[in-house]
Amino acid sequence: MSGWEPHAEAWIAWAHGHDDGWSAFVELLPPPGRATLDVGCGEGRHVRALRALGHRVGGVEPAPSLVDAARAVDPEGDYRVATAERLPFDDDAFDLVVAVNVLSCVGDLHAAVAEAARVLAPAAGSASRSRIRRTRRPARTSTSTRTRSASAG
Repeated sequence: MSGWEPHAEAWIAWAHGHDDGWSAFVELLPPPGRATLDVGCGEGRHVRALRALGHRVGGVEPAPSLVDAARAVDPEGDYRVATAERLPFDDDAFDLVVAVNVLSCVGDLHAAVAEAARVLAPAAGSASRSRIRRTRRPARTSTSTRTRSASAG
């Protein structure tokens, strides 16, 4: 069971009335591309916001109750129960991976960052509280938030 499962209802109530940093985070995002993944999507509000910005986006979340809540509000959305450390996608499947307020909650940060790097296509972007480099070697993180495309250009 996900560590968030016992707190799902409280999180949903909190999320409906608060800005968890999204308003600042969204300014860092590159334009929509082929496919975007929201890791730790919670009740799906960032997936819906990304779609409104033109992204083709899906989300993963380890708490089944939060995925159920996301699907209830957005039945056409692509929401999957999965952890950041084991993403159920092929290599190079996305050109943008976002993880808003998530990396501090994962059990194995190294594995989560490595998985985000694995599913990112070469020359793709990432946006999180940490910088993620697309590499087959273990990814390094820093405290700055950037997109790969912005840091490469």
